[in-house]
Amino acid sequence: LKLKRNQLKSQKLKLKRNLLKRQRLKLKKNHLKIQRLTLKRNQLKSQRLKLKRNQLKSQRLTLKRNQLKSKRLKLKRNQLKSQRLTLKRNQLKSKRLKLKRNQLKSQRLKLKRNKLKNQRLTLKRNQLKS
Repeated sequence: LKLKRNQLKSQKLKLKRNLLKRQRLKLKKNHLKIQRLTLKRNQLKSQRLKLKRNQLKSQRLTLKRNQLKSKRLKLKRNQLKSQRLTLKRNQLKSKRLKLKRNQLKSQRLKLKRNKLKNQRLTLKRNQLKS
């Protein structure tokens, strides 16, 4: 009877030990599983953040590039506009000067003709008088 009792007690302890062992293993397994999941989650989070950062950086660079391009084009347009206006102004100035020169030349010739005509008339008059 005593032997039987000891065997039962021993069996009970063995079962208890096995149960505890299984529980410990299960806990360890769950803990490892949680660690793996946490690691995975953190890696994914890190990846997403890195991607987001790169996208933002890329957007900023694109924006900056476009602004610079726009600025250069605007500058170029303004330079061309200025050149055209300067050319136009110079052409008009040249035209006015040419016109003025021609008018002056024409005036001088007219004066000269009139002077010669007057001289001839005076000469003729003087000849007729004498």
